[in-house]
Amino acid sequence: MRSSTRFSKGLVAALLAAGAGIGLSACGSYAIFKVHVSAPSPRDDIEECRMTIADENGKCVISNVMLLQVAGAPGSPLKQGCAGGNLTPPDVGYFSYSTSRSSGTFTFTVNALNSSGNVVETKTSEGKTVTAYPPEIGVELPMTRNSEPTQPPPKVCCIPGTDPGC
Repeated sequence: MRSSTRFSKGLVAALLAAGAGIGLSACGSYAIFKVHVSAPSPRDDIEECRMTIADENGKCVISNVMLLQVAGAPGSPLKQGCAGGNLTPPDVGYFSYSTSRSSGTFTFTVNALNSSGNVVETKTSEGKTVTAYPPEIGVELPMTRNSEPTQPPPKVCCIPGTDPGC
């Protein structure tokens, strides 16, 4: 009886270890990009910041998504993000993007828009290669001030099913 109990416990332990191994191998196919966005100085003319991510073929993975805002105390500047009325901090913040793709490259673009929808600051990264290790792939996006605001924001990728030839 004891040998069958030991066998059952051993079998359960082996199944749990195998399940954990399968689960961990599935996690290895994810890449996480940690995107750090910054601006040259605190700005009060930035209404919002928007991110676009394109793949190596120029197709949009995400297009024109507003960056998350994190507020401080009432009446104080934001802790993260961009917003009108409040000063946009020089360190806009860190934003994460994860993908299950195991190869290829991504290009990250951030646009800071004023209340008229004009781009007043922008930055595009070099292509970042998808890798499962290290667990976080750093992307630095220090925005630079545009000499003249551009309208509309420049198109950095095509949207499949919407743009002809995409």
